Amino acid sequence: MKTIFWNSNFDIKNGGRSKSLDNFALENKYQLVKTSSGFVENDWGVYFPLGEKATYEIGMNHKSLSYCKIFNAPEIVIQRNGVNEFLSNPHSKDIVDEIDPDRVIVYGEDIEETVRGFRTNGKEVYVVEDAVKEISGGDLEN
Repeated sequence: MKTIFWNSNFDIKNGGRSKSLDNFALENKYQLVKTSSGFVENDWGVYFPLGEKATYEIGMNHKSLSYCKIFNAPEIVIQRNGVNEFLSNPHSKDIVDEIDPDRVIVYGEDIEETVRGFRTNGKEVYVVEDAVKEISGGDLEN
């Protein structure tokens, strides 16, 4: 059973419990996917080889993806533009399909749409409630 950790809308300045979970995931060889608003705007990750422990950053304007890097990168950072990372980055669904996790550990901020997106796609989802910065009042059960 493949498990990944998903840090939704992480804030590099305010790591807190999310940073501890990120470290746990990487130290224990779980793949870590983080989403963030507004950063990488180029395709450097596609054209230059990544080191064994390098982060694969995927911007909104990436023209193509390296599925080998998606599958093998210990850490992936996806740029998002809005609350729903599955709709805000045109590559998000392809990335999740390529990783194909059975179980997703979700934490971070504004997680409702993230949880809903994974559950809609038949994934087993666990929310680390004490590592969730903000819930906008949405129902995590549906």
